[in-house]
Amino acid sequence: MFLQADFADGEANSELLAIRFANAENASKFRAAFESAAKEMGELQSKKEKTKATEEKKESAAAEKEIADDLEKKAVIADK
Repeated sequence: MFLQADFADGEANSELLAIRFANAENASKFRAAFESAAKEMGELQSKKEKTKATEEKKESAAAEKEIADDLEKKAVIADK
């Protein structure tokens, strides 16, 4: 039996998965594949979060530059 988070509805819901296998070897193979997939999903989620943070930083820097440019233009106009 496995307890896993289900994000199908957009929110995490705990789901219990129970499967009966023909033998212990098949159960071990399934468990190894399942754990490998869970690890890969965790790595992908981490990568996605890092990418999102990088994009937010780029957007913030662009907004700051735009504000600085606007202020500089207004300062030039005020000096005239």
